[in-house]
Amino acid sequence: MKIKLSRRSAVVAVVAIVMLALGGSALAQSGHVAARAGHPGRINDRFGKIVDTDTTANDGQFNYAHGHANCKHDERLISGGLRWNHGSITAIVGHFQTVATGPIKGEWEVTAASDMGGAARADFVVVATCETR
Repeated sequence: MKIKLSRRSAVVAVVAIVMLALGGSALAQSGHVAARAGHPGRINDRFGKIVDTDTTANDGQFNYAHGHANCKHDERLISGGLRWNHGSITAIVGHFQTVATGPIKGEWEVTAASDMGGAARADFVVVATCETR
C-alpha cells in the first residue's frame, strides 16, 4: 500500500507521536512509583515491535507499518500508543505518519505509513499500558 502525505500532515503526525511518547512516559512513571509504594493496581508498560514494509527510505513512496503490544493475562489494558526510541527527529519528519492507533481485542495496535526504508522497526515501539488486576 502506497500513501502520499502532505508536509502539513507529516508535521502534525510527528507532534502527535512526540506527545504520545511524553504522555506514556509520565503515566508509566506514576505507575511505577505506586508499585514501589505497595499500592494495588500497579501500572506496567508492555512493548511490541513495529513491522515496517518500506524498502527504500525517503523515496516519497509510503508503505504499510504495523505493530501491537499485549498485556499479560492478569492485567487490564488501559491505554497505549507509539513510543519513539531514538534516532534523529528531523529524519522522521515527513517520513512516518500514524494512520490508526487504539485498542483492538485486548491489545494496543498501531498502523502507520512509512517512508523510512524499514528504519521504523528500530525507531519506534508500540506501547500497551496495563493495570494489574
